[in-house]
Amino acid sequence: MTAVHEAKFAVTSAARVEVTEQDGKKSVFYAPAFANYGKTGGGMHKFSDNGGGAAPPPDIPDRAPEDRKPLRQIERNDKSRAHSPEREGPALCDSSLSTHDAEVHTRRAVLQYGEQRFRNRRNPVEVNIEFHGNEGPCGDSDETGCKGRLEKTSDAFAEYLPSGSRITTTAVYNNRHPAKRGYIPTHYGYPDGDVDKRYGAAGNGHVLHTHPITSKTKA
Repeated sequence: MTAVHEAKFAVTSAARVEVTEQDGKKSVFYAPAFANYGKTGGGMHKFSDNGGGAAPPPDIPDRAPEDRKPLRQIERNDKSRAHSPEREGPALCDSSLSTHDAEVHTRRAVLQYGEQRFRNRRNPVEVNIEFHGNEGPCGDSDETGCKGRLEKTSDAFAEYLPSGSRITTTAVYNNRHPAKRGYIPTHYGYPDGDVDKRYGAAGNGHVLHTHPITSKTKA
């Protein structure tokens, strides 16, 4: 995740999914790392297939592949969240303006992994999902923007899990600050509830904000 947290000229996103089996055996999946350089910098790009373990090249990385196979229902849910009738004014705009953010691509990759990994599974597991980025997820509240999307990830991922499975999601990021997208106010990261932790090799890691998003057991 080093490159994800060291990026200077783009908003980045990646994810780490740790699965613990009933016998205690653990496995880890790293979602591809994406970087959004904005309209003037070339838009959205995928710069790593394994969570950004290595630094991105100095030039603009490869664009996000066009041959991705997004889950259709996820796409519909993201769009409906952006345009649902109860979201009015800034909340509606905040969600609409973030439908192409880096976190959207990361969330899709995580859910695709869940669908493929746990199809036809019967034994419960414990799943810990960390969403990493240099900027905290956008959203003027926990229900809007990418904050709202990440909050819904637990329920969406849990659809693929056996009953009795436990799932926890956490945001891990460098920066939190208020901002405006056009005339619409938003807030990158969470204004409170964070715990600062050191990630990375001893003496060479990053002190990052971590924020618990959800923790629940599937009935």
